[in-house]
Amino acid sequence: MKLPNALPQEQLHGRRVFVYKNLHQGCWSIKDRQTGHVVAHADRVELSDVELKVSQAGRRRVLEEQRKNVHAGVVGTLEGVRLSGYPSRRYVHGQAGQTSGQPQLVTYNPYKYSSFVNKADETPVRTAERAILDADGKSVWVFSPNA
Repeated sequence: MKLPNALPQEQLHGRRVFVYKNLHQGCWSIKDRQTGHVVAHADRVELSDVELKVSQAGRRRVLEEQRKNVHAGVVGTLEGVRLSGYPSRRYVHGQAGQTSGQPQLVTYNPYKYSSFVNKADETPVRTAERAILDADGKSVWVFSPNA
């Protein structure tokens, strides 16, 4: 799918973005926080200075209509990306060695939780030092999470 507001890969690094699971394209959609436009689709995304956001109004709509909508995602500074459809130009600014602690898997299900939660113990997670939105299109791993 062609994105009318797509940015070249080299212009994505360092931008503050909102990333969410795109159910139609089977990838992660990256929305520029400054312009509000989707600027890329990615298989894998690495973010720093992370906030895990859930719009409660959007969640209420999901519960009332029993139909999914974009109301939750991860906000952060884009550190690395593997763009969908560009196998020859994939890259990741690997910073895993600079992060303390083990990654923790977080999840969000609007029918069960009002926020993102740690998958292991279901405690809320609202911020983290870093996050990796994995190439499987559904896993969100965070480093140094906070409630």
